[in-house]
Amino acid sequence: MRDKRIVRFNEWDFPIKKKVGSLQTYEYPASINEKATVIFLHSHHDYAARYAFLGGMFAEKGFRFVTHDHRGHGHSAGKIQSISDMAKDSFDVQAQLNLKTPVFLLAHGSGALQALTLAEQTEYSGLAMAAPFLCFYNYQDAQRQMGLLKFLKYFTTNVPGYSLKNLPYFYEHWHKDPMVNNDMQIT
Repeated sequence: MRDKRIVRFNEWDFPIKKKVGSLQTYEYPASINEKATVIFLHSHHDYAARYAFLGGMFAEKGFRFVTHDHRGHGHSAGKIQSISDMAKDSFDVQAQLNLKTPVFLLAHGSGALQALTLAEQTEYSGLAMAAPFLCFYNYQDAQRQMGLLKFLKYFTTNVPGYSLKNLPYFYEHWHKDPMVNNDMQIT
């Protein structure tokens, strides 16, 4: 029996993999009656297959989990694009999904900028951002966003099962992964 407190990223794999144009897509269908679809958008210099563990966890709870490698990332062809071009690609992938249940966007890092771009154009049932790549244009923007982050911290640290125990393993795995184009230093 696997210890659910420690996620071993390489123990998971997506059961459905296919190409949509030049983009590699991945899916974990819901293991029980599908409640909703979660569309995950990864960050810059990352790739979707690394999040199979997340897909598996959502699938176990009745959520269909769909993601794709952005152009120039992972197993998708092409060159890295602008946020708006990557959002268009994400919209094109979604158009192929035959969505019948509520749709939620889950985004990490710069994927959050794509999610915000998509949410301006399409109605979703919800949007969640993990470590969103936010831009501070001036001191007032920074103060406003820091206030929002302090407010959100109250909720995220009180979510059952939320733990930072996996972070060292996650960063070590990410840093050593040959598919990740990274220059991050682990300290």
